[in-house]
Amino acid sequence: MWYPKCEKGFRSVGCCICSPDCLAGLVDDGAFCRKDSYGRGVGVSRLGCPKHLEKSGLFCYPPCAGNQVGVGPVCWPRCVNPAGTDCGLFCTSSVATCVNTVVDIVGQSAKVTLSLVAQDYTGAIKTAVQTGGKYISLDACPK
Repeated sequence: MWYPKCEKGFRSVGCCICSPDCLAGLVDDGAFCRKDSYGRGVGVSRLGCPKHLEKSGLFCYPPCAGNQVGVGPVCWPRCVNPAGTDCGLFCTSSVATCVNTVVDIVGQSAKVTLSLVAQDYTGAIKTAVQTGGKYISLDACPK
């Protein structure tokens, strides 16, 4: 059998592959030349935030105002007495009220989703409006 010769700057690898001749500082992987790499240490985070930003997860954000707490890109108002229990967007009077509110929202959301799946668009809209109206009437956290 006869194979053509490799062009200048390439060499034969095996029967029919022409691999480039690697320049100094590059590693020959057989068919390619690659830059040498190195590790930076296992488990050492080199990610940080500039002094004017705060870290939340893997990202940096501007700090929230003093009466708010940051969770990712959102600043939520801190709740103060007498409505002193943080419940996401709402302030509630107790943990039990917060849990009941969250369970109700999740249940109503499931009801809307099931109505949409059943193609009951009127029922979905009606439930969404009723639920939204109920929670819009909740007091926002004091500033």
